Amino acid sequence: MPRRKDMRQIIMITDGKPSAMTLEDGRIYKNPTGLDPHILQETFREVAACRRSNIMINTFMLADDYTWSTSSKR
Repeated sequence: MPRRKDMRQIIMITDGKPSAMTLEDGRIYKNPTGLDPHILQETFREVAACRRSNIMINTFMLADDYTWSTSSKR
């Protein structure tokens, strides 16, 4: 009998820049103008937790920003 494999994953559609996070009290903290150190720290913490739990993250970036779209071609 085949064994069922637990394959958890997150499919993330993004503009390429972390700009919000959920605070402990449930409120949403937003900073759409720049790369906020608090939001980046929380984003990296969540990514590390997913890796430890063997959760794959598939990321699709949708952006019109010329610098984002050409940076990978340099």
